Amino acid sequence: MLTSARVTVIWRHHYLIHSLAKLPVCLMKNPLAKQYVSLLIGLYFMVACTPVSEPLPTLAILPTEAASISISVKPLPAWEIFSSSLSAGQIEHWQFTATAGDAIRVRVVPVGSVTLSLMNANGDVLSTGDEVALTVPADDTYTVEVQPSRSELTNYDIGLAYTDRPNPNLPTALPEVVGVPTPTPADNDLGSYQGELLPQAPINAELNGETPHIYTLRATEGDIMSIVLNAPGDPILRLFDPAAQLIAMDDNSGTGNAAHIRNVQFAQGGVYSVQVSLREAGPYELALIPGEQALIADSIVTPTRMVPTPYLTPTAGPVPAGERLQDHLPALGELESASDFSRYSFYALAGEVVTIGLAPAEDSSLRPSLEVFGPDGSLVANATARTSDAVGKALVRNLVIPEEGAYLLIVTGEDGSFGAYSIGYGYGQSYREHYAGQPEPDVLLNDEIATHGTRNAYQLTLRAGDAISVAVNPVTNTLLDPVVEIADSDGHVLYQDDNGGSNRAALLRFAQINADGTYWLRVYDATSAQIGSYTLRWRIVESQATPTAVPMASTIMSIRDSVSQGEYGFYSFYGRAGQQVQIRVTATNAATFDPVAVLLDPNGQEIAEGDDSDSSMNPLFFATLPADGTYTVRVNGYLSGGDFELNVSLILP
Repeated sequence: MLTSARVTVIWRHHYLIHSLAKLPVCLMKNPLAKQYVSLLIGLYFMVACTPVSEPLPTLAILPTEAASISISVKPLPAWEIFSSSLSAGQIEHWQFTATAGDAIRVRVVPVGSVTLSLMNANGDVLSTGDEVALTVPADDTYTVEVQPSRSELTNYDIGLAYTDRPNPNLPTALPEVVGVPTPTPADNDLGSYQGELLPQAPINAELNGETPHIYTLRATEGDIMSIVLNAPGDPILRLFDPAAQLIAMDDNSGTGNAAHIRNVQFAQGGVYSVQVSLREAGPYELALIPGEQALIADSIVTPTRMVPTPYLTPTAGPVPAGERLQDHLPALGELESASDFSRYSFYALAGEVVTIGLAPAEDSSLRPSLEVFGPDGSLVANATARTSDAVGKALVRNLVIPEEGAYLLIVTGEDGSFGAYSIGYGYGQSYREHYAGQPEPDVLLNDEIATHGTRNAYQLTLRAGDAISVAVNPVTNTLLDPVVEIADSDGHVLYQDDNGGSNRAALLRFAQINADGTYWLRVYDATSAQIGSYTLRWRIVESQATPTAVPMASTIMSIRDSVSQGEYGFYSFYGRAGQQVQIRVTATNAATFDPVAVLLDPNGQEIAEGDDSDSSMNPLFFATLPADGTYTVRVNGYLSGGDFELNVSLILP
């Protein structure tokens, strides 16, 4: 066996012999030269064959330039899954283009097999981890860098999805939300099969469980049919194509609360499925109507012009001694001598709160004194100008009535003073009212409570269904603690707030009106102890739409449902090319739910959307349909969720 040392020696021998062979022949003929060469060869073999401890030399390896690392870049379109493999130390890049505001999520399976880093076009790392999920900050091309988390070969799947929209490649399905049973469309999972639905042969049956009833109908390409479902249990009707894909649905667009799917033109021949659901179990009638039905315009309500009721400013007048005072209607009187006195009365119920004020007339020398006696003759309260701290008035503030009955007021003068005066009482924290006009909505108004015990009254003209917000803020240099309230034309308080805002501000966020008419917006101090300036602004946050006769429309889908915050509801109807539709979403509680609606065409593309209409936060918008097919209205809430009603109407020519 040849060792490396032996190989080296053999190589050296070969080299020596080869070198000697190249010596000139003339030199080799010289005897002295021959002896010298022989001696040299002997000495060489003696040295070469002697073992040495040092390692034998090896062939030199010249340094070379480091090979550049090539990282592959692969496209990463949304809604698709891609498979790949990585060796230890290997890196892969995936790229996609996104628009500012897109909410994206990149995931890998198995979780933990690789580490992801999301970078923008400048190479800035935006997120890292087992998955990345964020809202992209700008229109850009983004790169996902993938590195293995383990040292061995790693196989993984990667996918990009948008979290702010549904997957367009999936079939549209109704959300499973409270109020509308929503089965997942599948060939054999639509409900309990009952039989075949034939034209002009109504089916009368009863649904007692939660499982929907399923009927089949046969259609040929181009057939036009309508389906009607009547039931006292609030019916819901859905139509599916032969592949169990939803074509159209309805809840309440028919007469009464009937569900009515109108004028569906079948795109292909085959067996279609009709699904019957009831919110309340009971009997129902299902009918199939062949041929195109004439659409009937919805009822049109002619709006009545709202005319503000003229306000007659109450004026203080003389009231005979002993007569009963009226709420917030001051009376004039006079003490003619130091020994003179006057008496008045008012009637109140136990537990009511009243404020009573006695003020000297201008240029009067009266320093007023006021006593209040109960129905049993006992003294209930008293006040003088000296003790009331009300700029010369005697003021009984926020008196809680101990028992029902007539209360007696005695007016005298302090220290023998006498003269003219005004006296009044009122429920709440004021006893007199100042008419302050008709403020415009969304206009900041500067006003003041000028005298103690006074409330400012503003007149508003509103329609049933209107909802308003009101904010009253005291100015910084006053101790005024304003209260705001809304009362109807009869004086009944409907809404009230004291400190709903910040820094003693009064705030009514949402006050809804139930009837057309004149309403009063009142502002006063919470204790009747302060006067001062404030700012007031009111606005309509939801306005009852004014009905109009143009354009005429016929409702083709009406749905009552709900969505949770962050979720979507999908509702389908059948439409034809060139038709114009109106889409309206009305929140049941506009104070907590701000709905948003989008119309999707048969290919799942957005063609119209609506958020707030001109007068409310409820979406109202129009769209012209580009093709025959199934259209879908997508409903969600802007940072909110709640109940709503969706109406899709066809604009009639």
